[in-house]
Amino acid sequence: MWQTIITAAGDDDQVFRQAGFTEPKNWVKFRDLTILESAIGSYGANAEKTAVILREVERPFWAQSETLQTTNASSIFISNSTQGALCTALLGLDGFDLNAPLVVAPGDSILRFGISEIVSEFLSSGATAATVLFESSDARYSYARLMPNSDISEMAEKRLISNWASTGLFLFKQAQDFLDAGTWVLKQNMRTGNEFFMSSSLNYLVMRGDRVRGINLPASNKYIRLATPFDLLGESDR
Repeated sequence: MWQTIITAAGDDDQVFRQAGFTEPKNWVKFRDLTILESAIGSYGANAEKTAVILREVERPFWAQSETLQTTNASSIFISNSTQGALCTALLGLDGFDLNAPLVVAPGDSILRFGISEIVSEFLSSGATAATVLFESSDARYSYARLMPNSDISEMAEKRLISNWASTGLFLFKQAQDFLDAGTWVLKQNMRTGNEFFMSSSLNYLVMRGDRVRGINLPASNKYIRLATPFDLLGESDR
């Protein structure tokens, strides 16, 4: 069994408002659920514990969600924005078992058929950490340089060092590994565009000598990004 942290505290509602949506991004409808409810269902299902970090102003939306009342997800509300997804994810570790596996996932995407199969594969691999990859050439993603055995030798944020982009789903054999890596990234001030990204945590583990895997998204699954109105409307039409 694993634990999940979902980062959903980004202040990017304006793009959705400009497209005509009135709710905060997390609570915009995607099919029968909201974007955030969909992400929790995808990444939090079957997890022993799920923590969702979001902004204080969204507390009423969380309280009104009947869907979330039937899940094991707990909320962590923050008053101010953080300096990136890595900082946000670190806030979710409070109360987690640092010896248990950890999944960190974004609140604005889903894997259509969940992550149970992926987590099982990762935990049986013996790797310390991993990220799930798909083929792309879009510079908005982080990219992995892979060795012939699919282990990762380097991660780069918003820079195409390969054609293997991260879905934003990160897995750690133990939550302590993420805590160690995240702490190092902050101490070394390893920013990209003034933000701390999850991909940097994998670079630390590679430098530490740990095995870090790139997991190709199974053909039977599908990564659905819901970060912009364009993403949302494109998927809603399918």
